[in-house]
Amino acid sequence: MKRRNALCALASAGGLFAIPAAFAQNTSRSMLTLLVGFGAGSVPDLVARVIGRPMSETLGRTLLVDNRAGVAGQLALVALKQAPADGSAIAITPLAALTLYPSTYAKLPYDPVTDFTPICTVGVTDFAFVVSANHPARTLQEFVIWSRANPGKGSIGNPGTGSSPHFVAWAFAAAAGLDTEHVPYRLPTQISQELVGGTVAAGIASSSLFGELVKAGRLRVLATSGPQRGVMYPEVPTFAEAGYPTVIGQEWYTLFTHSGAALGQIASISAAAQGLRAREEVHKAMLDLGLALDIRDANWITKRMAEETARWREVATRAGFKAL
Repeated sequence: MKRRNALCALASAGGLFAIPAAFAQNTSRSMLTLLVGFGAGSVPDLVARVIGRPMSETLGRTLLVDNRAGVAGQLALVALKQAPADGSAIAITPLAALTLYPSTYAKLPYDPVTDFTPICTVGVTDFAFVVSANHPARTLQEFVIWSRANPGKGSIGNPGTGSSPHFVAWAFAAAAGLDTEHVPYRLPTQISQELVGGTVAAGIASSSLFGELVKAGRLRVLATSGPQRGVMYPEVPTFAEAGYPTVIGQEWYTLFTHSGAALGQIASISAAAQGLRAREEVHKAMLDLGLALDIRDANWITKRMAEETARWREVATRAGFKAL
């Protein structure tokens, strides 16, 4: 809790990172705006502030974290689309905003492919499938058995209709042959509250959301959604290990800029992000947020976007999802 509070305090302290004295003579003194589509204290916001200061130091530029919260992160991408095409603005965004949203929103205010240029990823997290500590299921298979024995009670809370965790939960229910009610919540923290209160049988969201209540013994993690065990719950099996190999989902936090930005600007920002690998304090801060620092280049992002867009389209179609 203390680590999380310390990071939240950082988030509320303001997002302006000044140019260090060592860079006082640097000719590149322009402001770099880092747009975040979620509010202060959210995971994307905290990640932005963890990487902001060391990137500012490396670039020799003042970096301003600018929160544009709303519409599941879309407002930051709209702001990036409307920003000057000079590399002075970048956005940190869950990759789902560019790969999943085309299948869940009838009309997006941006084109994921043509309006933006990828820079690199900065971190990745998985989703945790949890139940109350009072729930009789201690493993994922026991939850399946319990759900079949208690029809109509196997509800799963998620952080929003059409979100990545919602579709991961749907894929699990379909693979297990469960008739499950998927319950969306406007605020992810409500999932934990409803689990503890017994309103829903299970919940799924980013692993970091449940950390404190898991440590306190009030929630139990039954599975995580990554291709391998996650950094936050290494003792917990993945869905694949529990017998559901098709149930995979991750959230990549990724830097993008305007599609018209110069290659030199993009390269310098990418190099600054690459330098995060050598900063032990950044690794530690990311782990405290339930993420692994993971830097992948623009080519990897482009390939991943194509794969994920096709995969989510197929899942949404199988689920009979109606675009919002």
